[in-house]
Amino acid sequence: MGQAGRGGLGAAAGAAAVGFIAGVAANHARKAAIQGIEATKGDWFEVLKAEHKLVDGLFDKILATGDNETLKRTKLLLALEQALGKHALQEEDVVYPHLRMVGIEAESKALSSEHADIKTYLHELEQTPKDDPKWLARVREFQTLVRHHVQEEETEIYPRFKEKLSAEENGKLTARMHLEGMKLA
Repeated sequence: MGQAGRGGLGAAAGAAAVGFIAGVAANHARKAAIQGIEATKGDWFEVLKAEHKLVDGLFDKILATGDNETLKRTKLLLALEQALGKHALQEEDVVYPHLRMVGIEAESKALSSEHADIKTYLHELEQTPKDDPKWLARVREFQTLVRHHVQEEETEIYPRFKEKLSAEENGKLTARMHLEGMKLA
């Protein structure tokens, strides 16, 4: 192989290496941005409340779209799926098991069941054409379900749970939840 052929391979290998490094850096930046809420909000309950607000804002953006804005709806639905997926992972793998451990078992099971309903709504919305007039009506129903779920967590279950935690237990729960959130960030 001539000098020009080796130079072309070297340049291609160098470009591939730079692309790989850029991809890894972008992935870390994306994770940091997603985890930004957690870094600024403190304990697990404050983080979850901030995520609840983020999700409600995404619902509002979706509901402000027109039937002809299918690409925008698709992108917003994807953002909603990602936010809810990370949030559900944290609650299901960290918070809900702790609820059961302190005797809040029935509520933990009910919340887990509602998460299954949420996943069903996401699937239905993903499969329904985004320009179908029924699509936004389904989003409204979904938002109502999520708002009820959030209200129950924020005003009833989590405050009662947090009262049962020592400062050390609260800190450990926060740390575990942050680590769990990084799995999907």
